[in-house]
Amino acid sequence: MQLDQLAALGTEQARQARQTRQARLVESLAFEPLHQAEQQRVGLLDRTATVKSAIDGVERVVGFRRVEGYPLIVFTALSKAEILSGWRTESILSATIVLVLLGFLGVLGGRLISLIKQQNRVQNDLLDAQNTLIEVNRSLNLLALEDALTGLSNRRQFDLYIHSEMGRARRTQSGLALLIIDVDHFKLFNDRYGHVAGDECLRKISAFITQNILRPADLAARYGGEEFAVILPGTDYAGAFLVAEKIRRAVMQAAIEHKDGVEGRVTISLGVAAYDPASQVQPEDLVGIADKALYVAKAGGRNMSVIAN
Repeated sequence: MQLDQLAALGTEQARQARQTRQARLVESLAFEPLHQAEQQRVGLLDRTATVKSAIDGVERVVGFRRVEGYPLIVFTALSKAEILSGWRTESILSATIVLVLLGFLGVLGGRLISLIKQQNRVQNDLLDAQNTLIEVNRSLNLLALEDALTGLSNRRQFDLYIHSEMGRARRTQSGLALLIIDVDHFKLFNDRYGHVAGDECLRKISAFITQNILRPADLAARYGGEEFAVILPGTDYAGAFLVAEKIRRAVMQAAIEHKDGVEGRVTISLGVAAYDPASQVQPEDLVGIADKALYVAKAGGRNMSVIAN
């Protein structure tokens, strides 16, 4: 029993002596000139630190580790350049890839922005072209439906409108009146004063007609030559006759010289007709009725309004 205790005591003393030698070895290695710490003492087991060599000035990452169960200490010292070289290579490669991607995205984005701007320009050009086309079509429609000399509606527009309004009057059982107007002795006016003066006379009479029909639905047209026509929707004989007289008096009071005319001035004669929605009268028939009333006015001495029978 005493021998066993002595043997155990010897073994423990040997282990403690070995650990003491290991600690001294680590301490002596840590204080070698090649591995002196720049900022603080580096010793002890299982530690890692960065030290700067006093000999070559190289900064190294130093590590100590004791091998468990063996009287052995592993010591490593790698320079920062060696450790960071791989990281630098990967970082440079990654940065290069990122820069290439950013460059590609920049080019792609620039191209995309350019395409968007180009598309916007094309859309704006198309919109401008469409608006221009609409405006041209509107102008053409106006030219096609407007009398160039007087600015009133032309015969084509008159025909379209009277068909439309008579159809509306038939559906709504409402009235409609028509005036046919003729400039008295206009051929003699042209022969004496010339066609330029004749054109100016027609323009003035057109203005008097327009000034005396105030409702948006009323339409004045140059029917042909020195003849005019006025469509008055929703109007009966009495209302149409009042409008006819206002126009006739306005022309007479203008006192446009006409030495071969009635009272030495330009005058007009008017035939008045009204549409009965219960009748079978067609637009052409209504024009004929108003024209007959006009003939009566001219035969009766001109410068008057006559209501159709």
